[in-house]
Amino acid sequence: MDIFFLTVLGLVVGVLGIYLTWRYRHRKGDQRYEWDDIQRGVKDIIQKIKDSDWKPDILVTVTGSGGIVANLFMKMLDERLPLYGIMLENHKKPWGYTPPMHIKDKAGRWTINVPESLLQEGRQKRILIVDSSLFSGLTIQKVKELLTEHGFNAVKYACLVQIEGPQGAKVEPDYWAYRTSSAVFYYPWGKG
Repeated sequence: MDIFFLTVLGLVVGVLGIYLTWRYRHRKGDQRYEWDDIQRGVKDIIQKIKDSDWKPDILVTVTGSGGIVANLFMKMLDERLPLYGIMLENHKKPWGYTPPMHIKDKAGRWTINVPESLLQEGRQKRILIVDSSLFSGLTIQKVKELLTEHGFNAVKYACLVQIEGPQGAKVEPDYWAYRTSSAVFYYPWGKG
């Protein structure tokens, strides 16, 4: 009798756990992008780029979820391109050093660490900056300024999700998949 009771109790707790998890993941007001949305969004960006008759020679992304989107972008584009990562350093927890062969610069709430090898690429190269989301735009603005200062004139920006009317944003993405008015949203890998 004890085994039967424990089995039923375990079943009830398991069902309750599944229900509570489902409720948590589908709370009202939470914007969520699942893997199907991510893939659809990246395909949409690729199509917009093709429709604009422009093709990148180099991809640049920022560390974090931008790297996930950039790698998926390259995979779905079905073309291997040089991919440069710009490391984001938190002002509140500085690293205390500059990674070798990187240039450090302030960009909004971040310090960006840009590979010198990117800045030495041929100036005629078309660069596409790929990121997961655009909040203030200050980081992307600084990256574009830095690339322009180093002689690049064909720099475009693509993001998966753009916050409508972000505070302080001076950069509008050239290509985007989704726009939202909510500054709180979730990707399959976590908060946006």
